[in-house]
Amino acid sequence: MTEQPPTLVHLYLNPDGPFRSISELPQSEAARLMDQMTEANTWHPPRFTKENRERYINARRRAERRLHAAFIAKGGCPRRRHPYYLLLETPEVQSFWPNARRARIPVDEIPSELLSFTYIDSMVCDALLHEPDRVPGNCTQFAGLDCLDEVYRLEELPNLIETFGFPEGTYIEAQVWADEPLQPHQTSNKSPMATPSKSSD
Repeated sequence: MTEQPPTLVHLYLNPDGPFRSISELPQSEAARLMDQMTEANTWHPPRFTKENRERYINARRRAERRLHAAFIAKGGCPRRRHPYYLLLETPEVQSFWPNARRARIPVDEIPSELLSFTYIDSMVCDALLHEPDRVPGNCTQFAGLDCLDEVYRLEELPNLIETFGFPEGTYIEAQVWADEPLQPHQTSNKSPMATPSKSSD
């Protein structure tokens, strides 16, 4: 029997649909949208408060610059400056956020040169590397792992899992670096977050 390809899943609460990037917006528009963030439409809204949002955006863009450069160094061919984020589906991931909407995509629908992975959430990796005081409590167990500063290609994924196992209590994150593979999974609704700015941040 042929083994089924892994599945990626994008979990979202935004009623306008999946695959939105706040990193692509000008600062003023990002701030306006963050004013609207609540438990009903995003994860952990305290990160978007006026006291925390500048730190969040700076950390997000720093992490994405690192991911972009590392992916190119690994031979990737990103078509976006800011990726879309998905999770490698596992039985544990299936139990996360039961009220969330889900877009499920077989990994073989995405060309390898447009797909990268980090061992855990890339923002948590960034925090562990640069701002340990903002690491979620359940992720401090990953401090010091030499995979945190790495971006992995699809063909490296089996060895990554064999070496480190599936991360307990969290997930392996996937980054998709183009719009085209995700278009069949988009909704027909539009929101300001779906229209990227020309910023190269």
